[in-house]
Amino acid sequence: MVGKMGSSGACDTVEFDGANAAETWRRAFEDDPDGQIFAAIGPETGFSGRYAAAPVGEALALDVRAHPLHLRDQKPAANTAPLVLIQAVVEGRPAYQNGFGEIQILRAGQVVIRRHDPAVQIRSERFTHVTTVAVPQHLLTPRHLDAEALSACGDPLEDCLPSRLLYDLIVGLGRAGDACQPAGFIDVIGGLVALILAQRPQEPVALSDLAASRAADILGYLQRNFSNPQLDPQTLADDLSISIRYAHKLMRLTGRSFREALIGLRLDAARLTFAANRRPRQTIAEIAISVGFNDLSQFNRHFRAAFGMTPRAARRLDEIYGFESGASLTGAALTASESDFADDHLATGAPIILANASRADAQRVGGGAPAHLGARV
Repeated sequence: MVGKMGSSGACDTVEFDGANAAETWRRAFEDDPDGQIFAAIGPETGFSGRYAAAPVGEALALDVRAHPLHLRDQKPAANTAPLVLIQAVVEGRPAYQNGFGEIQILRAGQVVIRRHDPAVQIRSERFTHVTTVAVPQHLLTPRHLDAEALSACGDPLEDCLPSRLLYDLIVGLGRAGDACQPAGFIDVIGGLVALILAQRPQEPVALSDLAASRAADILGYLQRNFSNPQLDPQTLADDLSISIRYAHKLMRLTGRSFREALIGLRLDAARLTFAANRRPRQTIAEIAISVGFNDLSQFNRHFRAAFGMTPRAARRLDEIYGFESGASLTGAALTASESDFADDHLATGAPIILANASRADAQRVGGGAPAHLGARV
């Protein structure tokens, strides 16, 4: 044993080799039992390897190399804060058993985000190198992700740019030779995790008939109350007498999050108001406020993301051709070329057929503009 785990704030390293390695592991935490994240890193019969731990702000970077590797979480003490573990496989192809007992083979370069759970194991009979960053859960939730999104974690991440950036960050922290407190470290971790989870497809959850009925109740509630700018998941849960966690679970049944459904309803209501062409006409800002947005720039950003055009361009089209409620829920939007076409030609006053028309007829441009196109937007 080269060193003993302690709470000095410096990087602590322990090396193992031989039949007494398991006993050496247990003795390493005699002075700091609360700092023991893993119950074991190798089999009781003996192993060779290296364990290094270094504080990173309020988190802890743990670098484990063992042959063979039998990595298991330590059962957390009753008074300890819940942890989120972000684990990167640096070398080897270990078997990963999640908290439900399902087993997958990991490869070098993969990352797993999960809760600290004694039921989880990572095992390999060959040399394996795994780096882990243990983050107190309260630093990530609810600022960067909600508890419901975190509970859906546990499987290896898909290969994408954010997951590769997260891998490089975790491995880099494992290689650091001493304790460090990089500025904004938790914000970077939280931002990458939130981005990765947002890109994951949400599979509809098969629930009971009662749950399906409650999910319909939630959608009905949103349709009646979407124009309330203060509406949030907690208000919905309180009004329907359900827990906020159950509300998020029911929303997963619909395939959309609370936020996505709420924004979609507000945008649809705005376009229906455009199409009504009432006199006197409301300004776009007045319409945005009336459907629940309290920030015009936020309304414009969500609108363009959903429909591929500005509210001004959409208003002209909807006044002429109408609008079918629900378009924002299907993710239907104009292509980039159609969006540019709409904005450019509306600026000149030329009539356009895009909304509720076939793509083949989408760019038919006539002569002079109808008189009402010159009205105030």
